[in-house]
Amino acid sequence: MYQFTCRNRHLLKRFMAAALSAVVMCTSLPYAPQTARAAAPYVSLRTRFKTLQAGQSNWMTLKNNTIGWKITKAATDDRTIAMVYGRKEDGFMIKGKFVEEPRPGKA
Repeated sequence: MYQFTCRNRHLLKRFMAAALSAVVMCTSLPYAPQTARAAAPYVSLRTRFKTLQAGQSNWMTLKNNTIGWKITKAATDDRTIAMVYGRKEDGFMIKGKFVEEPRPGKA
């Protein structure tokens, strides 16, 4: 009788250990549902580099903007060369300025 109860207890422990390991294994699996934001492509400016002549302007917009990003700030590195104006949520205007170069011989 004692051996029978010991065996049942042993089998119960093994079953509980197997069930617990199965539960731990299932909960540790990565579950990441594909949402619209995760599946959306990378949002960037339509052009990374733009060459403008003096007085020429260009409308810059966002590329792959399927999740509705809005432009909050637009600036240039050197305001003496190009100026940003007309910023809206979906784009901004950039205009090239006339840069006067110093004449040789004049200080």
